[in-house]
Amino acid sequence: MNNIHKWRQRFFDALQNASSLIAVESPSVQMSYDRLWTCAQAYAHELKSKGFAPGDRVAVAMPSEPSLLVMLLGHYLAGVIHVPINTRYGRNEIAHVLHDCEPKAIWLNPSLGCAAHVDDIAEEADIPVWQDPSELLQDKPVHAADRSRVTDEDIALLIYTSGTTGKSKGCALSYRAVLSNIWHLSSAWQFSKTDRLVLSLPLFHVHGLCLALHSALWHGGTVLLEKKFSTETIVNHFANNQATAFMGVPTMYHRLLEALEKQPNDAAALSKGRLFTSGSAALSTQHFTAFHKATGHHILERYGMSETLLTLSNPYDAERRAGTVGFPVQGVQAEIRDEKGGAVAPGESGTLWVKGDSLMSGYWKQPELTAKEFDQGFFKTGDCVMRDAEGYFRIVGRESSDILKVGGFKIGAREIEEAIESYEGINEAAVIGVTDPEWGQRIQAFVVLKDAQSLDKDALQVFLKERIAGYKIPSGVEVLSELPRNALGKLQKHKLKVSE
Repeated sequence: MNNIHKWRQRFFDALQNASSLIAVESPSVQMSYDRLWTCAQAYAHELKSKGFAPGDRVAVAMPSEPSLLVMLLGHYLAGVIHVPINTRYGRNEIAHVLHDCEPKAIWLNPSLGCAAHVDDIAEEADIPVWQDPSELLQDKPVHAADRSRVTDEDIALLIYTSGTTGKSKGCALSYRAVLSNIWHLSSAWQFSKTDRLVLSLPLFHVHGLCLALHSALWHGGTVLLEKKFSTETIVNHFANNQATAFMGVPTMYHRLLEALEKQPNDAAALSKGRLFTSGSAALSTQHFTAFHKATGHHILERYGMSETLLTLSNPYDAERRAGTVGFPVQGVQAEIRDEKGGAVAPGESGTLWVKGDSLMSGYWKQPELTAKEFDQGFFKTGDCVMRDAEGYFRIVGRESSDILKVGGFKIGAREIEEAIESYEGINEAAVIGVTDPEWGQRIQAFVVLKDAQSLDKDALQVFLKERIAGYKIPSGVEVLSELPRNALGKLQKHKLKVSE
């Protein structure tokens, strides 16, 4: 096998070898691997006939449905870069992503809350919008895609993520990064064609799109696809649809545990599964223990980010230690460094740096920022970690108070502050994360008003909904006479406290 096509070829071969098996089930559609592959080939051929070339971008603002899988695989076959759009984004966020990635077309479900924003921005930028994904599921002549022009080092996905600056950055992920990482991890977790994975994570995030979806597809398993999370639906899949695995975020496990308190007999259904994983935010030891007590399962916690994909994981067949994210996965090196870049002493905390094939090729159109974040192949994650005596990594927190994690989403505080400060009558704003048992953190805002003006908090909420995603909107807003600052004028967020 030509090494420059190694991972793409292995993935495509796996899909074709599973032809008679069921690839995806949704409430309305069931597709075999053979049909999924055939539809993806037809779509890739259609893209080529329309003038799309390898490296072109197609943005996708769609709910989780089988046609989205056809889009993804069709883009892979054609060498077109798949750009998922966070469907919870507001106008400003969508505008930034579309102007940055410059897609040649956009897939859009018109029923989404963001649809009007996408339509308006696409019209301004003269970008074609496609709105009928049902055509992708229709029987069409099969045309084998020419794969020779695309290599493992070409970009497969462009995932946008928020950083401390508040401006979302495009993480350019190669086929080598995506496919090698998922192969190593899903193999370690013993995925097989008998697996039936419940997938209710959004497919615009690496957790759902890369880890969950690719893990099942690579091994010939079945994806039980849901548009949104529901405790009743999850339990039903394990009770009646022979589900074997579930990947979630801590908020989902919090809700499952709440549901089990009301319906304790449902725990028997979940106990039938073989694997439950958690990521995107820290899982509390309390929830880890409670889930094990209820179902007999130790949740497997792991760590990753858009820039690096999955780099640390608790073991599948050894102790899964509560409050930790395990060890480096195959193909990944991990170091803990102090502020000067030196190694820390055993048991001390420092910044996590990682290196391996799963790392992004760089930030889209930002070579200077890319160079700044890498050091001899190692990427600075910005997370503060420590390693215990047995080698388990534990996430201590972020280097910066300007990174918030709400329901598994990583959010740049400055982006929210800028949106608030653009509201008439507000002079400046600061937001912090406040510990929340369900969401991990909730967002609290503090504002200073101009002159003697008053603040209509309901009107501010409406204003923000037009500009940022709903999960980024503060749950509380307090008015202060001034924000706490040190002698040099630097904001001291650690002094901001929510009033009783």
